[in-house]
Amino acid sequence: ILQMKKQAREEDLQLRKQETELRAKQTEAQLMTAEAGIMGVDLEKVAPHLKDYYIGMQRQIMERRGFAPGSSNNTK
Repeated sequence: ILQMKKQAREEDLQLRKQETELRAKQTEAQLMTAEAGIMGVDLEKVAPHLKDYYIGMQRQIMERRGFAPGSSNNTK
């Protein structure tokens, strides 16, 4: 009986770990979707009072993804 309880706890722990990993992947996917929307904004067409906001957000996204100005990841 103790062995069965131990196995059940281990299985429960494994399921929780899988659920946590799945949530992390879903969160990353949602973040990437939101970032794509922000990166896709045409700054020439956005309302003037929002332009600085989108520029700042795009800069933050680029930095977070490793594409900061002067970064070695910058390819031209």
